[in-house]
Amino acid sequence: MIWPPDGGEFPGSTEPGRIRFAVDSLVFPHVPLTSSPPADRLVVGLETWFGTSGAGLLRAHADAEGCYAIAEARPIAIEIDFGDGGRARCALPLDSDPSGRPACARHTYYDHRLAPGGRFTVNASYVYDVYVSTNENPAFRYVETVVSTPTPLDVTARELQAVLR
Repeated sequence: MIWPPDGGEFPGSTEPGRIRFAVDSLVFPHVPLTSSPPADRLVVGLETWFGTSGAGLLRAHADAEGCYAIAEARPIAIEIDFGDGGRARCALPLDSDPSGRPACARHTYYDHRLAPGGRFTVNASYVYDVYVSTNENPAFRYVETVVSTPTPLDVTARELQAVLR
């Protein structure tokens, strides 16, 4: 295969080209978001806790003409859109307060009527700081911050009902 397809200069022949190719080769995972209570049983007025695991160091390489670039994406935060106008940006790893509650990744739904049937879509994205190393400059250096594509989690919030007898 001839690359690039337009017959232009191969971007790997320069350090900036190798850096861009390595950064663009990073594959960002979906956010495995969980909730407590479970996503289909949230209660209006009761705090919902969100958790995640799986954000790890990502690496990609670009090699050309005996030269290289390595891109490392280091997870620094998670951004959560709770679906009802609320948002949070929480540092990773997620911390808990002394009582065991998430220090950041928590939300209270106050009105289930904001969405049909109390159904909201929560969207979560990882935030990464990207660093690169090249044979010309082997010390890793910061180049940019990247926010991954949002991962949706459908949740349902209901009002609590009790039957007294």
